[in-house]
Amino acid sequence: MDFSEKNIERKFMSTMDYCVVFENKNWHVRFQNLSYSYASRADAIRAAVETAHVCGKNGHQAQVRVQMPDQQFHTEWTYGLDAFPAQS
Repeated sequence: MDFSEKNIERKFMSTMDYCVVFENKNWHVRFQNLSYSYASRADAIRAAVETAHVCGKNGHQAQVRVQMPDQQFHTEWTYGLDAFPAQS
């Protein structure tokens, strides 16, 4: 097990969730209290993955979650687990 200070900090940091949602006829990426609009689902996911990747490179746990038609969220991409750029 890795008990280095950086590894311990990482385990206790919350995951930075970038959520892709469809609302008011547009796709949005939501992060904390911010929301960015995109013309398509693919554009929103691409932007969210790119941003989450940078966040991950800066030492944070980051993932992209996409809201499905049944209103449930599906984890689309996770830093450190999935390829970058994301495979479509």
